[in-house]
Amino acid sequence: MKNKLYVSVAAFQQVKTQPQLRGAPSFIVKDNGLEVEGVYQPTQALSVNANMTYQDATAFGSGFFQETGNYLDAYGVGTIVDGKSGTGYGAVNYTTYHPYGNRMRAPGVPQLLANFFVEYKVAAGSASVSGRKSRDASSPTTRARCTSDGISARWLSLLSPEGL
Repeated sequence: MKNKLYVSVAAFQQVKTQPQLRGAPSFIVKDNGLEVEGVYQPTQALSVNANMTYQDATAFGSGFFQETGNYLDAYGVGTIVDGKSGTGYGAVNYTTYHPYGNRMRAPGVPQLLANFFVEYKVAAGSASVSGRKSRDASSPTTRARCTSDGISARWLSLLSPEGL
């Protein structure tokens, strides 16, 4: 389209060793994915950018270190620490999780991630609108951000997995 449209598709595979803080030995994370990116710029003033990434990250290992509880567990009920009562559960607990088949979905890696950005430039400055949507089992989110000459407003709304 006369250098107005750019599209890129990339497949990737990343394998890395993930060290653990304590307990079980390091484990392997294998991340397979696909990324699609597009930029449309019909004029020098207007630019529309979007990308989407799908990734399947799997952790392989015989055991994964887990830390449960929080610092309030070490204080008795009624003992005020940082403005909150202790829970009385006792010290923080450490354990090793052994998943079925020695594999699990890698924690903290969203399965689907999408970004969108629109920018319009004028002689006095520029205005832009951008958004980001990610989804994983624990925390699907939508973020949108609007800016104009350095003034910024941000919205964050939590969505149910069905809403994505």
